Amino acid sequence: MKPPAKMSKPTSLFVIFFSLFVMSEAVFEDQVGKFDWRQQYVGKTLFAHFDSHSQSSKKLFLATDKNIFASFNARTGELFWRHVDKAGPEGTIDILLLHGQDALMVVGGGRLLRSWDTNMGGLNWEAVLDTGRCDTVKHVAVLKKAAISLHYLTNGHQKWVENLPDSDAVQYQAVYSGGEEEVYVLGVVPNSHLTIIAYSLEDGEIIKQVFWSRTL
Repeated sequence: MKPPAKMSKPTSLFVIFFSLFVMSEAVFEDQVGKFDWRQQYVGKTLFAHFDSHSQSSKKLFLATDKNIFASFNARTGELFWRHVDKAGPEGTIDILLLHGQDALMVVGGGRLLRSWDTNMGGLNWEAVLDTGRCDTVKHVAVLKKAAISLHYLTNGHQKWVENLPDSDAVQYQAVYSGGEEEVYVLGVVPNSHLTIIAYSLEDGEIIKQVFWSRTL
């Protein structure tokens, strides 16, 4: 009996390539279940919030560097709705806050303030924010977890500092001033209410404090 013919070099290369291809499709045992779904068409995430007003909720809200605001099913990756804003700085999402069934968003470098219905993805309202003139700006406000301070823009020296009320319960997330006599701070108590505090630009005294709530 003749010995079996040797496998030619091209055939050997083909077998090796095919084996590598099959191996590349394998999944290690410890990876099973770690990646249930993946979406790649909304951009790089800037802000992410889970809908926490209901324990049974499965919604995930994302704002991305592609100026996209979208809602997903957190368990399956299903896209509920998606909004694409203008390209470039004009549509840049600066901040995203969730309160109950509403999403508050500042867009375009502080140019617009919008409120979205998180259930249907509809726009509740939109307001144009007064950006003021840059040459009249004299101070910069710094918001921390438990305090707010005002500094001179020319040299960075602190003008005043004040503790934020109930900072253990309230999540203070935004500060705004129209350049007049007041500095406004926005805080969120999850699943409860929003709080807005107006500080005197001159000495940091609290001028007024209001709460906004709705039935969840």
